[in-house]
Amino acid sequence: MVKIIIVTHKTLAQGFKDSLNFFTGLDKQIVAICAYENSNQFPEKELAAEISKVKSNEKCLILTDLLGGSVNQNAAKYIKENIFLITGINLIVAIQLALLPADKLTSDSIMQVVQDAKKQIVFVNDYLKNKKSDFEDE
Repeated sequence: MVKIIIVTHKTLAQGFKDSLNFFTGLDKQIVAICAYENSNQFPEKELAAEISKVKSNEKCLILTDLLGGSVNQNAAKYIKENIFLITGINLIVAIQLALLPADKLTSDSIMQVVQDAKKQIVFVNDYLKNKKSDFEDE
């Protein structure tokens, strides 16, 4: 089993958890931590408590929202051989990572998911313009 901890500014984490569960049904594996929702303090104790539940033979994904942001900085100190931190997440990245079996969750497989996800970020106005041109040529 892979534990997934989503940590973001405000309630984005809860939204990701709800959407991720909708697509995967993995509710029991997913934890949402909404940083700065009720105070100006990072929820360090909550994140530490969740990380402490991860056994050395288990894998854990920490998904955060902003590279260089305080949430990502606080989560970075938990990186270990079995704990991976991915930032700048979007739903396709979260789904693909969540659906990877634990034995396939490696640095290489995570890098591949991240590379593939970059292709999903598309300026649709331009994309549709090009698609229309393709159809007109036929």
